[in-house]
Amino acid sequence: MERAGSAFVAATRLPGGKVIWAARDTAKAQRKLNDLAWTAHHGKRGYIIKLDLASKNKIDQFVDEFKKREKNLHCLILNAAYWGPRRLTEDGFEETFGVNHLGHMYLVYKLLDVLKASAPSRVIVVGSDIHRLYSGVNFDDLMMEENYGAWRAYGHSKLCTILFGRELAKRLEGSGITVSIAHPGTPVPSELMRNSWAFWSLFHMFVLQPVFHLFCRTTMQGAQTTVYCACSEECGKVTGNYYELVARARLYAQYLTLTLFLRNAKKDCPNAAARDDAAAKRLWDISCEMQSDSPLLRVYRAMYYLAAVLLALSFVVDAERLLVLTVATERTDGFLRTERSLLQFSLNYHVLGLGTKWNGGDVRRTIGGGQKIRLLRDYLAQYKHDQDLVVLFIDGMRNLVSYDVVVNGDEKLILERFLQSGAKVLFSAEQYCWPDKSLAVSYPVIKRGKRYLNSGAFIGYASYVNKLLSEGQVKDDDDDQLFYTRVFLNDKLREKYEIKLDSTAELFQNLNGAVDDVDFDVSPDPRSDPRRGVRLDNLAYSSEPLVVHGNGPSKIHLNKLGNYLGNWWNPSAGCVACQEDQLSLDEDEEKWPFVVLASFITKPSPFVDLYFENLLSLSYPKSRMGIYLYNGVENYTRLVADFRREASKSFAFVESPSITSGDERFSFVKISTGSAADERQARDNAVQWCQERNCDYLLVWDANARLERPDTLQLLIKRNKPVVAPLLRTEGRLWSNFWGAISDNGFYQRSDDYVAIVEGQRVGIWNVPYVTMLYLVRKERLSKMVNPYSYNLKADPDMSFCQYCRDKDYFMYVDNTVEYGRSLDDYGYDSANSSSDLANLLSNKKEWERKYLHKDYGKVLEDDYVLALPCPDVYSFPIFSPAFCKDLIDTMEAYGKWSSGSHEDARLLGGYENVPTRDIHMNQVGLEAVWLKILDDYVRPVQEKAFTGYYSRPPKALMNFVVRYKPEEQASLRPHHDASTYTVDIALNRAGIDYEGGGVRYVRYNCTAKDLELGWALMHPGRLTHMHEGLQTTSGTRYIMVSFVDP
Repeated sequence: MERAGSAFVAATRLPGGKVIWAARDTAKAQRKLNDLAWTAHHGKRGYIIKLDLASKNKIDQFVDEFKKREKNLHCLILNAAYWGPRRLTEDGFEETFGVNHLGHMYLVYKLLDVLKASAPSRVIVVGSDIHRLYSGVNFDDLMMEENYGAWRAYGHSKLCTILFGRELAKRLEGSGITVSIAHPGTPVPSELMRNSWAFWSLFHMFVLQPVFHLFCRTTMQGAQTTVYCACSEECGKVTGNYYELVARARLYAQYLTLTLFLRNAKKDCPNAAARDDAAAKRLWDISCEMQSDSPLLRVYRAMYYLAAVLLALSFVVDAERLLVLTVATERTDGFLRTERSLLQFSLNYHVLGLGTKWNGGDVRRTIGGGQKIRLLRDYLAQYKHDQDLVVLFIDGMRNLVSYDVVVNGDEKLILERFLQSGAKVLFSAEQYCWPDKSLAVSYPVIKRGKRYLNSGAFIGYASYVNKLLSEGQVKDDDDDQLFYTRVFLNDKLREKYEIKLDSTAELFQNLNGAVDDVDFDVSPDPRSDPRRGVRLDNLAYSSEPLVVHGNGPSKIHLNKLGNYLGNWWNPSAGCVACQEDQLSLDEDEEKWPFVVLASFITKPSPFVDLYFENLLSLSYPKSRMGIYLYNGVENYTRLVADFRREASKSFAFVESPSITSGDERFSFVKISTGSAADERQARDNAVQWCQERNCDYLLVWDANARLERPDTLQLLIKRNKPVVAPLLRTEGRLWSNFWGAISDNGFYQRSDDYVAIVEGQRVGIWNVPYVTMLYLVRKERLSKMVNPYSYNLKADPDMSFCQYCRDKDYFMYVDNTVEYGRSLDDYGYDSANSSSDLANLLSNKKEWERKYLHKDYGKVLEDDYVLALPCPDVYSFPIFSPAFCKDLIDTMEAYGKWSSGSHEDARLLGGYENVPTRDIHMNQVGLEAVWLKILDDYVRPVQEKAFTGYYSRPPKALMNFVVRYKPEEQASLRPHHDASTYTVDIALNRAGIDYEGGGVRYVRYNCTAKDLELGWALMHPGRLTHMHEGLQTTSGTRYIMVSFVDP
């Protein structure tokens, strides 16, 4: 910030100009700006954005932020410099060369599109006469790996910078962008050497700087060359020149000082090395190659160098007449949302009190907030004489209360609404008189609108607001709204400051008590502003407020509105915010964040075996994960043990607490009991366990959540949200793992956009009041949690957790930008029943198919698949997995009521079976409806392919049963016709392993089909053509599934 004065002088020469300062140390930069008299006399015409030229990633972040806020860039001043000991940048370059040359070059590259769009525009490269120490670029050692010296490295980097400026000027010739190279004067006293070694730092501080101030230019004088290049007509017409100051000295004996007076800047001639065009081109090519192939080394570094890039832009009359002020003591999720909305509309804003202690009381439980008045009064003192500046104040974070404002309009629109009000100070209004209800009778009577003042948002001329804040003394823990209310109710003060209330929500909307008054408007914006693709309509007063305040209990509704307003989502672009602020994972997976996967089996759930497979299928490196497992279902003990053995081969964990060997950063925790109290405690323990191991993320994953994408964890981490859940929907239903709204008692309430989100009609990342089943919690939120699942003992653990997050202002998001997976319908599921998973086809079809369909079944339906034909008109194809066969046999054996094999069969109408077998019908074990669904969904498509021209949907089948053949029981079956149009026989166990013999002989064709593979089906015509017999089973037990279709 040493030459920030140059930008200010430039700004005064450019009416309406705005200056953006890019600095590594934004706090220091702000202090320097606050010290400048220009700010006090003329008002702010710019702001600060953080920039670190030692990192391409940080430069990208700066450019992204700049482009969000600004559309024009008329002058780019490259002024950063590093001078100090040799060290490497984040990208692996020597720092002097990396910052002074490569960093500037990359910054110009990233901003070139804006410069071209803003033409005529200028780039000013700040060089130095120290380049004359070098006779040429040292291409053999650009990184100064040999014989490093701070002076040498700095001089060499400045030579490179000048050559870059010359080459840039050539390449941009005719584009409307001119390039000038400025020498600020030799030497200019600054903090440039503060990064040098201790001796030089002390020598610079106590010897050089005092001498410099006696005999050399000040930083303000040195900056005049840059001012000239930025403002002169000459530099707007010619390009590629090197400029130096013309000055003369006058010695005043009485002061014994040498004073330099600026006369003008002149074109100067750098040394021959700096005019070597061939070297400039070669350096350009090498620099481009170096930056494109950067190794992105991640090395520890202590960055204390001067970084100030000055951007003078947007030559628009009456720019920056609005200043937005707010108070926030910490960067809560609500604060970040408000800040984003301000940035979306390029509003100039300043945050008061950030990082300071809150002394304004706990306003969630009592009155308070007076500290805001003190902070605001102290800050506005500098603007007390500014008659043109308008200040918009929006409420900020107060103790435990969230930051609850979203802005949905630009400066022009906000000022337009304010000026239309005719007020000098305009407060928002609400329907409740607070905090002193007795003052309600003192309010002026109005014909229409809200009657009572709300101090959460107000706007006014800075000079008026400054005086208003001086009307009485306020302690930090006094109530701020009561202070403003008393001023407003004083007739003389109200007239003196021309205070009005925005009773009909022309500019401000307070939501408390007015939630039903507002709705979205997604019609085209009259101003064609794409950022306002969604607007808020006040239906009660036919207005469109721009500043929305979620005061009182309306914060959850503000969260919903915030999913659209502030250009978070709009109908044309979709989710604008989804691509912002994403986290990048390192190329080296061993540097990825540590994640603890907290697995919870709290109740019987379908397909738990697949759940464990799902856990193992994550593509996130297992060496960066630990597992915490809670099992509350005794029937799953064996599955849990199997999973532990399998997971121990890849995950970085050991068993705890019974085993303490190994790396205790990761542990395997098993809790066998399953009461509600145990589950709550187990979930709180998972949070604590993760905290103790300093994990970066906690992934909570319940057994009824299933993922289709192995990279889900990476995607959720990249979303960079405090708490984020992938949207999981139950098949065929609108049930999911989030709620769009909650009722007053904290239970489910459907939001009006719930269906659109669940069904994917609106895609984005949505702030919601409740998530469950599967969600990721980020470290900075997790580290502050204390027993969140026990926060409300009257609610279920997951509801308690979400209430904790809501009360602490931890935003919870659900992401439906990709299809992550599904939630399972576990209603009425009984893990003790062996047929429970088989019966789940009707509830959870995709999981059922994953477990029970043969891996090759999908191929059967392909056009080029040829069905096997073991006998005439007898087709064979794969249909079921080994798991299906096993579970169906287990179900039948568990039921155990096999028929006698005689002709007498009470299960049949008439009680007689012509061709008896030892069997159990599907309706006896409750699987009849499931089997009919199987016939329609999986058998019928193959039948239509095999027997073309026959269509029957749905197929009908009265006889569906499992047959058991045993040598000592019933070993074979006599020749017969089936009472069907076609029959399906399915092999449920393995020929040659589980039994010997068996098979089917088709009598008419004298053709035998035997040794059918496990899970394969035989399909053949029934009555008339295909008489068949069951061949003898000679040993073991043979099981087949038989179905007579369309009898």
